[in-house]
Amino acid sequence: MMVATEPRVSENGRYSLREACELLGVHKTTMIRWVKEGKIRYGIRRSNYRKFYLGRELVRFWRAQL
Repeated sequence: MMVATEPRVSENGRYSLREACELLGVHKTTMIRWVKEGKIRYGIRRSNYRKFYLGRELVRFWRAQL
């Protein structure tokens, strides 16, 4: 179940999968499922090709689930 309080994040902050899951209070498989379903978007770092989630995207998604 997702956290009841809005995640406190920097709007332009970049969060890893683990950090995003901790902020939303969900398991990583849940987050991956939401990405596949198109419910939440991610970016890719050019230097190492790792996924990241913007703070504003995490808050947008959290608010949409209310």
